[in-house]
Formats: sequence, structure tokens, C-alpha cells
Amino acid sequence: LHYAKTGHKEDCKPNQFAYATLIHAHAKTKTVQGATKAEVLLKQMYDEYKKETSTKASSAERVIPNTQLVTAVMDCWQKSGSPDAGRRAENLLNWMIVTSKVTNDIAMRPNAHSFSTAISAWARTRTAGKASKARQLLLKMAQMHQQGQIESPPNAYCFTNVINSCAYCIQEEDEKKTSLAIAVKTYKELLQSKQTGIQPSHVTFSTFLTALRNLLPGDEKRTNAVRTVFETAVERGQVDPLVIQKLQAVLRPKDFGDLVPSSCLQDGKIIPHKIPN
Repeated sequence: LHYAKTGHKEDCKPNQFAYATLIHAHAKTKTVQGATKAEVLLKQMYDEYKKETSTKASSAERVIPNTQLVTAVMDCWQKSGSPDAGRRAENLLNWMIVTSKVTNDIAMRPNAHSFSTAISAWARTRTAGKASKARQLLLKMAQMHQQGQIESPPNAYCFTNVINSCAYCIQEEDEKKTSLAIAVKTYKELLQSKQTGIQPSHVTFSTFLTALRNLLPGDEKRTNAVRTVFETAVERGQVDPLVIQKLQAVLRPKDFGDLVPSSCLQDGKIIPHKIPN
């Protein structure tokens, strides 16, 4: 890029593939430094795109940032371990929304993966209020879909990531109370979804079981709630070893034995192929 700008070697100008390769390379580092560099490259790429648009460069010469690249940078933030990851990923999502509206460019319009990644970035942080932030993004996505601004409605991954943000909230009583309310509301909404193909998966059930374990005291109320969730998973055909593991972690041995046949266990360990569909 330096050689191209100074006029020394115009054919050295980076193309779409070069930017994408470098951004993905930084994303794979899973570090704050990598995420920062990836974001700088993304904004640099966008600046070049605006210059080329103003000079009416041919489409073959343009480097065009798109949804996949922006989401890749968001993914780098969610995996960076930064306490600021949720905010940085959400900022990129909002930038994508505004840019796609201003330019009327569908190549920058966020999709379900973009929203899911931003929600997951909040889920992975250790920040107070992260469950509320994740929930707000879910509602924003639903609203944008209803208004025809994006094609995809919230999918099971988006709902599940919100529940995950609740499951690992900061262990303060007010925070746990708020997170539990959000987890239950989000779980019920997914169960009742009438959108074609949008149903809770085994990951949803295992994540919600973890939320109940972390957010409720180990009393009869929690046991009853866990039993109801497991029975729903059975009805929906979404029981796998992960669900059984989470169930075993949250219930007392006697209560667990009442729900899971002994034929599914050997020396206390789960036998995957014995689990009934």
C-alpha cells in the first residue's frame, strides 16, 4: 500500500484478497493486539473504498469491505479475551448498520452471523450488565427484521448466545436476578418461536441448564425447573451427551437417577449410544 500511494509501484496496491487474508490472519491470533490490527485494516480498507468511489475507479480496481470481513473482525474481538470485547464488537455491528444505510450497500448489511457474533462477544466478557446488552442486540435484530432492514430473523444461535451471557454473569445477587429473568424470557421465546426452522437445539438446552445451575440455589424449585427443561428436550428430540452431562452436574444423584435410565450409564459415566432419542 505504501508503494502504491507514493507512486513507486502502483501494481503493488493490495486487492480484496490481500486485505481479507491479512484480516483473517490477525483474527486467528485470538488476541487484543490481533483484533486491534484487524480493525485498523478494516477501516483502512473502507477509507480506500471511499476514495476509489469518489474518483469513480473501475469496479475491478475497488477494494470493497463486506459483511463477512466485518464479522471476522468482530469474531476476533469475541475471542480476544478483552474485557472490552462486547463493546468493540457491538460498535462494529452498529458501524456496519449505519454504513449500509448511508451507502445503501447490501454488501455491508449485517446478517444473522454478525448479530450472533456480537452477542457472543458480550457473553464472553466479565462485565456487569452483559446479559442486558446481549438481550438488547437480540431485540434490535428482531426489530430490524420486522422492518425489512435485514433478511434474517434471530436464529437459535442468537437466542442461545443470550442465554449463555446470562449463565456466566458476574456472581452478584442483583446481577444474577436480572440474568435469570433474561435467560428464562429468552428461552421461552425460542420455545414458542413460530419462525420456520428456528427451534432450540441440544446446545440451547445444555446452556439453559447451566444457567439454572449458576443462577438458582440448589433447592426443590431448581430441581423442578431442571426436570421441566429436560422433559422438553426429550420431547423435542434434543438430548445428547452434553445435555446429560449438564443435567448430571445440576441434579442430586437421586434426582438424576429418576430422569435418566441406568442403562445409559456405566460406572457413573454416560454411554452416548445408549441415550434414547
